[in-house]
Amino acid sequence: MKSNIGVILAGGLGARFHSDIPKQYMKLNGNEVIAYSINAFKNSTTIDDFIVVVDQNEFIEKNIETKFNVKCILGGETRNHSLHNAILYIKENYPNCDNVLFHEAARPFIRPSIVDTYIQELEQHDAVITAVKITDSIGHQDKWIVDRQEYYLIQAPEAFKFDLLAKHFSPDSNITATVQQLPQNIKLKKYFDFKNNIKITYPEDLFLAEQLIKLSYYRKKDPEDYDYSKLGKVLIFGGSGGIGSTLIGKFKEGGVDYLAPTSKEVNLENIEVETLKELFSEYAPDTIINLAATSKSDVDGILENFDKVFHINLRASLVFIEFAKSLNKRVNLVLLSSSSSTKGRQKITLYSASKVGVNSIIESLSDEMALNGVYINGIIPEKIYTPMIDKLHKRKINRNEMLDVEEVIDAILYYSSCNEYGQLVHIRKGL
Repeated sequence: MKSNIGVILAGGLGARFHSDIPKQYMKLNGNEVIAYSINAFKNSTTIDDFIVVVDQNEFIEKNIETKFNVKCILGGETRNHSLHNAILYIKENYPNCDNVLFHEAARPFIRPSIVDTYIQELEQHDAVITAVKITDSIGHQDKWIVDRQEYYLIQAPEAFKFDLLAKHFSPDSNITATVQQLPQNIKLKKYFDFKNNIKITYPEDLFLAEQLIKLSYYRKKDPEDYDYSKLGKVLIFGGSGGIGSTLIGKFKEGGVDYLAPTSKEVNLENIEVETLKELFSEYAPDTIINLAATSKSDVDGILENFDKVFHINLRASLVFIEFAKSLNKRVNLVLLSSSSSTKGRQKITLYSASKVGVNSIIESLSDEMALNGVYINGIIPEKIYTPMIDKLHKRKINRNEMLDVEEVIDAILYYSSCNEYGQLVHIRKGL
């Protein structure tokens, strides 16, 4: 039976990175850079097996092989020699290999869907390469004018019909783009849709990747087209605010079964899980939306207001998570964060810091909670035109720089019923 084999190239020492540790073994948001490629290959639906090509020290120490339960082979002095070692290994150990996909461990943005797309494209093509349009101007040593439209960048991953690659590949070639060792008349697919496929080359790339790899943003749709029946029973906190009151209006129009307790009925400053169980024992919501928040200006006292702000803005979200888990069923939980969590804002220290905490608990708990049926996502809008905005900043804000409530509601509705979790979704004016 024909098989699809993956190869992760991790044998480079990263001379330009200037580190005591090869860049592919550095930590990126708590996981080794190479772990992102390994996870993508493991979660692919088309890859039957894969190998990792490593440097000599790693080949001897077997840290990656042991930690991730993967097969590692020894690489060569150059990228092409490492590729050659992989080809020889596949010939010997996977005689039925039909397709092969190569990726570089220093490119952590690979996803299972990308792997699957490339393998599927090989049904109609001999090779699939990652192509990137050039957006900068290009200079040339001899030509004064260069048309950038005539060129594109080639990146990993690259996928090939294995027999074709094995026939034409030479480890001693100076060509760095593997596909260029094949005949020019092959059926080639240039895949231009893999965005932000950055390679960790310099230390700055590692810190940039830490932010980009978790980036998610939302493009507005039309909430009027939303199917409200997907929400089930909804429990909403902060329903009296600008966003909440508009959202409740949508619920009424859509015939949604909802409860929106007031701050007097449920005091979030002192809320406990057991209290929620008692209050909503007969309701058992399918969706929980928390829009409630409070803020105090620094001039009102940072230490004096710490408990109040953090209890309402942060601790209450932890209580909602535990409550959702206690329901023992599928629950979508949407928490409202703020763009002030991306960088602390002057004069609203507590508000900014508490929203950073909201983001952190989503990142920390979402995987575990999803196993319990609780799908947690966070919405991170920039300034929204609501009655709270002037109070928060204690000055008039130009409405043209603020989101409309409808733009935020659109995202809230989507994440109230989707199958995604752990997303921190940025909403920006104009997108």
